[in-house]
Amino acid sequence: MQGAPPAFGDSTLDSIRGRGRDYLGYLIWVLAILGLLWTINALISLGERLIGMARGLRAALGFSAPAIGPDWWVLGTVAIIGIAGILILLWAYSAYHSAINCRLASTWGPALPAHTKLAGRTLVASTGTVQAKSAYLSALANSPGWNRADLAARSRPM
Repeated sequence: MQGAPPAFGDSTLDSIRGRGRDYLGYLIWVLAILGLLWTINALISLGERLIGMARGLRAALGFSAPAIGPDWWVLGTVAIIGIAGILILLWAYSAYHSAINCRLASTWGPALPAHTKLAGRTLVASTGTVQAKSAYLSALANSPGWNRADLAARSRPM
């Protein structure tokens, strides 16, 4: 005699789907890390080619590499590559920030609501903030799911 069919479908199929979703999550993380490693490899290869190009330019101009001491030509090239990389990152952040602000302005209008702006952080929380968070934690500690005597005793509002 067979039992009644499950009310919400096959639990085996649901578990297989859940494992598939978990696997997909892991796969996305692995691909993201591989993409990051590939990008780092490409940037290092580009830097190596630029340093080789600078050495070739030095030879074409008739300068020789120093026998002792630092090779300022190569160090200057590395510094220029580093500064160019920082400038590109700053430009990309600026473009991203302006695109987000344009999108927020098109959604909310020119006067953005307070909850869309990033608030500055201080080293010490204000009294109002501490009281609001203490009241929230006190209410959480006194709720049925968190109803423990040791938590309720420690959650006095300030």
